[in-house]
Amino acid sequence: MAYSDDGYDESDGLEDTGITVPEPPNGLDGLSFPHKATLNLNADYQPSWDGGEAFREFYQNWRDAIVVTFDVRPGELEYEYLEDDKNKVIYFRCNVKKVLAGYIKYKYDGEKESGNGILTMVNFKARLQLKRLNMGGTTKGDNPRQAGKHGEGMDIAILVMRRGPNNYSVRFLSNSTYWNAHFDERKNLFVKLTRPKERTLAEHRARFYNCGRQGLPRSLEPNIWEDVCVEIGSERKRKDELGWPSTSRKIPVQKFRAWLKFALDVNPPRRMIKTTAGDLILEPSHAGNLYLKGLLLPDSASSGNAYQMGYNLHKGQTNRDRGRLTNAKQEAEQIAWIWSAALGQNSSVVEQDKCWTSIFPSFKTVAVLLRMFTLPDITLLKKWRRSSGND
Repeated sequence: MAYSDDGYDESDGLEDTGITVPEPPNGLDGLSFPHKATLNLNADYQPSWDGGEAFREFYQNWRDAIVVTFDVRPGELEYEYLEDDKNKVIYFRCNVKKVLAGYIKYKYDGEKESGNGILTMVNFKARLQLKRLNMGGTTKGDNPRQAGKHGEGMDIAILVMRRGPNNYSVRFLSNSTYWNAHFDERKNLFVKLTRPKERTLAEHRARFYNCGRQGLPRSLEPNIWEDVCVEIGSERKRKDELGWPSTSRKIPVQKFRAWLKFALDVNPPRRMIKTTAGDLILEPSHAGNLYLKGLLLPDSASSGNAYQMGYNLHKGQTNRDRGRLTNAKQEAEQIAWIWSAALGQNSSVVEQDKCWTSIFPSFKTVAVLLRMFTLPDITLLKKWRRSSGND
């Protein structure tokens, strides 16, 4: 059963004066609806981001929420990717101990490679709070299991998806409430909170609990009272950031497929050596890619020189643009440890790929490393020098 709000006109009884009722400490109790919450972000903020970076933030929050809700480590998550051409759906499911914990669904119309569709991302047994949408409203910084650190990523992701040229609608379903993203007359982002009709909510609950009594597994459908769902790309009447009436558009299939490349968990490379230090990616299609906890860093190496191999690091902090790591020494150190561990698992990888010169983007990086610490495998360095002519 799908939910639907009653109308999309920004006015809806709201005045453009910010939050009209103070937010209570325990969620949304005590608010009057409809309710407007300003997110303190202007449409011109973070101009370098596009849909891929925004999707990465949504994906990161989706995955991190599953880790926290089900109290597991990221490595314990079980992923399942499926393309259903007949029903024109792309699924990405996340299981915890073989039980569905959340999913991503992209439903498109038209042809497989040229259609347009709607993206839905759902976290089971989760809640969305206003304070988590505000700038800096995060508790992720102290949690090593989560990839997010800065706190404003979700807000910026909403902003980027809503503004032109993307012009995608963004709507959350959580806490028995619709959360619709809009721009005000000053080009500032805000969310409008409305409640579904009680009858609609009661009918959905009845269907859900009847399925449970019959022993049926959870379907790929969110429960607005106990899950968090974000829906991106529905065609809705909205004012754009310039104040002009417009209709938001669906997401092109090719664009969605490009977004998926920001997440290493989705269709992971076949040739990859996983180690406790991180992952060495041997697939040519991932050459030069640097990931942090499975999320692509678009600016690659901190040194500015592109890697010839791909790497997924387990530790590190990014700059606010999420483009690269802030600590070049730590980055190089982790790559050295990845190679040492990978060689311990499969020494033949060196001969079959002839990739000694791709350990680091330049000899200068290696020289700096030597002054800072001892490489975990000194044999590695000697072979690198011989193959690169720097011995």
